[in-house]
Amino acid sequence: MVEHTTKSSHNPINIEKSDLNSWIRSGGHDFEGLSYVSPVRFVIVDLINLSSINVDSEEKTAWIQSGATLGQLYYRIAEKSKTLAFPAGSCPTVGIGGYFSGGGYGFMLRKFGLAADNIVDAQIIDVKGRLLDRKSMGEDLFWAIRGGGGGNTTMAAVFQSLFLGGIDRLLPLMQESFPELGLAKEDCTERSWIESALYNAGFQNGESLDALLSRNSSTKGAYS
Repeated sequence: MVEHTTKSSHNPINIEKSDLNSWIRSGGHDFEGLSYVSPVRFVIVDLINLSSINVDSEEKTAWIQSGATLGQLYYRIAEKSKTLAFPAGSCPTVGIGGYFSGGGYGFMLRKFGLAADNIVDAQIIDVKGRLLDRKSMGEDLFWAIRGGGGGNTTMAAVFQSLFLGGIDRLLPLMQESFPELGLAKEDCTERSWIESALYNAGFQNGESLDALLSRNSSTKGAYS
């Protein structure tokens, strides 16, 4: 979603009339490196400077530019509210543009759906240079930009889970449905949503929220 548009002072390149392909890079975080490599000549449209985020805690909405990262989004939400959250992924350096256009799998998927399911409006500029919102682009295109961008498929042998509630609610449910796991109270930790965002990204307990603003991953794991 784009909050506003600005005019560029640079000379534009007419890609449509050239033999160049164009790749759009939001966070540059795809495993296949599709925003960096191509078998043909190409230019990169880097969205890193289009990263403003405006959170309206009263309306419980936010306008997010495509160059922002998940970490920056989480940080801005936490600035405005300690109870609001957004159902998205665990890696803070992932770019919003690619993440939303790929659907957006996250820890709160089963209760709140994909990140893309929670997008209520968007603004895009089409090939004719027109600025379109949800109403003017039509529901078909609005549907396509919230999952039609594809994504990477991975398999995890070890997983973490997030339960929206207290330990006292979780344990009876687990003992009834999955007694073979032998889940005990000492296996669980209660955290706020923003604290769980830091933990799931691989940061230590007590880490400053400023860590979410970094575009350079400092954690070890599947994303390093």
